[in-house]
Amino acid sequence: MASTETITGTMPTSEAESEGYGVLLYYQYVDVPDDVAAADWMRRICEEQGLLGRVRVSKQGFNVTVAGSTTALHKHISSLSHHPSGWFAQTDFKLEPCDWPPEPRIARECKVDSLSVRVVKELVTLCPVDLSLTGDHLSPAEFHRCMVEGRRGENQGEDWRGARNKGRGLRKISGRRGGPVPRGMVVLDTRNVYETRIGRFVPPEGVAFIDPCIRQFSDLPAWVDRHEEELKNKTVLMYCTGGVRCESATAYLRSKGPGFQDVVQLSGGIVRYLEAFPDGGFFRGKNFVFDHRLAVPPAAPQQATIGACCLCEKPFDDYSGRKRCVACRMLLLVCPSCSEPQQPFDDYSGRNLCVACRMLLLLVCPSCSETQVRLVYGRMLMYVCVLLSKAV
Repeated sequence: MASTETITGTMPTSEAESEGYGVLLYYQYVDVPDDVAAADWMRRICEEQGLLGRVRVSKQGFNVTVAGSTTALHKHISSLSHHPSGWFAQTDFKLEPCDWPPEPRIARECKVDSLSVRVVKELVTLCPVDLSLTGDHLSPAEFHRCMVEGRRGENQGEDWRGARNKGRGLRKISGRRGGPVPRGMVVLDTRNVYETRIGRFVPPEGVAFIDPCIRQFSDLPAWVDRHEEELKNKTVLMYCTGGVRCESATAYLRSKGPGFQDVVQLSGGIVRYLEAFPDGGFFRGKNFVFDHRLAVPPAAPQQATIGACCLCEKPFDDYSGRKRCVACRMLLLVCPSCSEPQQPFDDYSGRNLCVACRMLLLLVCPSCSETQVRLVYGRMLMYVCVLLSKAV
């Protein structure tokens, strides 16, 4: 059973004010005999440096996102890199600068106002997978070159015209229409749909892009099972934010057997790719992150906005409003001009609008099924019953 301990605190500012703050992301798959003891150790060293954020420990390894002064974060990296266990000798530590302090509401929701250390069964929630099947890692330069060439190394087969766009929840952006293209290659985004809505890879012509449009990572196996034909006998290039989700995702796809072996992943994820390609390369929009920064654009600003308001459909990619689907609580993009009328939905308080109006203006994300929509109306009906009982 998972154990949880959350420590709320204020980040030390004495030395940080002069040299800045940062966010550190890293993960490491490694055998951890005593995960509880390892979690206590991680909690202790994070507290010593005044770090805030999320630490997940399992017998599989570690998955960490913490914020602090850059000096403290460098000390943290050094202490892990030189630990006698050797657990972190090969870890890719991703340290990026950030503004501090964050807006309190955002900090609370993103869990960077405290230190949360948990013992979990899986570093990322997917399904039981054999991690020995994890796909090969490609550096950002190799990943980029694969898209340019439309093939991996010298592995080139029959021409193809891309996978057909079939099945609900599948968005495919392909290259040129018609005509032969290199051996079937697919760039597969393993992230959640609210992440892909504000930024994603747009490969060159001849290379397909697939967004499964999943609400959460644990939905990916079911999507893969339904869309095997789109991926079979293709070179599949997977990517995520920092790499940890692709470790499991590539292993799951490769476990399908023959026809699913040419599966690779972007080493270091979008984070490392944008470092290697400051202009964004083939990535368009912003990289969604699970800390108070919310999203990180390429160093060289891009003109186009990938996201759009879910109500008026005007270009918009800012999640700071924290609008959510009332059925599944998934983040929604709602622009300022559309957000004010929706305010009453945030907590079912009924302020400013009657129940009937709230039902008419109900925010439901496109990913919600009919069952979820019925659940929302069931909740609203229950709310009406409560109001009536109080009026009697």
